[in-house]
Amino acid sequence: MYLRRDKVSVGRRLAPGIANKIRVENLSVGKYHYSVYGKGVARRHGEVTITAGREATLRIDLVAVVYREITISYPSGSQGTLSVSITDATGKKLWGRSKLDTRSLPRPFKTKVRLAPGRYTLRA
Repeated sequence: MYLRRDKVSVGRRLAPGIANKIRVENLSVGKYHYSVYGKGVARRHGEVTITAGREATLRIDLVAVVYREITISYPSGSQGTLSVSITDATGKKLWGRSKLDTRSLPRPFKTKVRLAPGRYTLRA
């Protein structure tokens, strides 16, 4: 887990281990951005605001993920670029690559993506 103050490029790495709660002290007042990721769980990120004299509580629900291989075949001799994206049921983009030069890509194009169980749309 990383915690970074708004408009600051350096953050704090927090290592909760197997704990289901973590307490962070000595934070300045202001907005912070957090990101949580790890093996087997979906990346989570968001914001939390620290106010003087108040305790802030943040709950982050972790979602299990699995690796899925994506294979895209396209005709030999194709020239141009390839863009690929995966969106969830709400239309939120979860993964993507744009302007891939098809002359230098292997055929077929293969990659692995971490996805939680659910329905997705792949656009290429």
